[in-house]
Amino acid sequence: MNVEDIKMKNTLLGLVLLLCDIVLALNECGRCNCCINGTSRCEYNNNGDGVCLDGCIDGYYTDSCMHACSDNCVTCSGVSNCNTCKKGFYIGRDLKNNKYTEDCSLSCQDNCISCTSYYNCSICNDGYYNGRQYTSSDAVAYNCQHKCRDNCKTCTSYDVCTECKNGFTGNLCDRCKVEKYEIVGCVDSCSVGCENNKCTYTGECPRCKEGFTGVKCDRCIDGKFGNLCDQNCPHTCLACSSLTNCSACIEKHWGNSCQQCPTNCLNCSSNNVCSSCEKGFHGQICNKQCNVNCLVGRCDQLSGNCNDGCVAGFYGNFCDIKCGNDCVNLTCDRIHGNCKTGYNAINSAAGNEDTKGVIIGAAVGGVILLIIIVVLGAAVVLLARR
Repeated sequence: MNVEDIKMKNTLLGLVLLLCDIVLALNECGRCNCCINGTSRCEYNNNGDGVCLDGCIDGYYTDSCMHACSDNCVTCSGVSNCNTCKKGFYIGRDLKNNKYTEDCSLSCQDNCISCTSYYNCSICNDGYYNGRQYTSSDAVAYNCQHKCRDNCKTCTSYDVCTECKNGFTGNLCDRCKVEKYEIVGCVDSCSVGCENNKCTYTGECPRCKEGFTGVKCDRCIDGKFGNLCDQNCPHTCLACSSLTNCSACIEKHWGNSCQQCPTNCLNCSSNNVCSSCEKGFHGQICNKQCNVNCLVGRCDQLSGNCNDGCVAGFYGNFCDIKCGNDCVNLTCDRIHGNCKTGYNAINSAAGNEDTKGVIIGAAVGGVILLIIIVVLGAAVVLLARR
């Protein structure tokens, strides 16, 4: 190997070593920079080597706390010699390889937060516990395989819940909190309108706070609005969700702001459409008067017809035609004008006399006609004899 080859080999080797130092330096700490309580607690010896008097912060080792432990170590005495592990890992025997390890590379079981071996969990995840599954069980397990009751967040046994899931309460977490109810899992809150925040398991409130109504006290009474139903609607609103959004109006008002209907309207949907009129008026905007002869002063809104009938003495759709003077009480059929209860007495007598005259006249005429026929017959006979 010539001199040039040796130089090239040394250069490559130096680069490799430098790269290794850079990679290691990513997790390394400067001399005494990782001492507990900082560099002020570092003491230097005659050789210039620093010594951390209070030890190293978690994750580092050596006298000057420069080197990082392996990934899952909390404290260590060497890069692969861990003293304590992060949660979820442990030091011990690898069951697969039957090999003892100290680098915290072995994982606890799924439901363990921390463990001292694969079958010995010291802290369980929420919802699991160690020991006997039930009080009457004989078998004891310490691998966090037993599940707490459904509504327990944490427990020490099946019958002792130490913390309930949100919305539940009780030693067994089998009841909803006062302000919650159970449609699905005590997660729904009682209405803000429930007095004392109390409601049944269906959300119904025994009593409502002032201003609220409904079985769940989740609506404002008429005339109130707001989250607490403590604000007054405008005086023309029966119900509203804000000062500018009315859902129901008092009589003679309409729209989101309950403005005034046209004159003579009882109810309307706009300034141009009335749905009902005051007594005595009709038309699309109730601007036409019913005939004064309409019974009870009312008429059909669209046509103006007097549908309830006419006052005495008048008939027709609009009650604008007089009944005959000879009708008893001046009452006649509304459609044709025929007298309903007969004619007045004087006019009836006159009618009878007229009838008699007609009968007598007809009788006299009949007699005269008979005489003429007899005379003509006699004349015919005499002429025949000659």
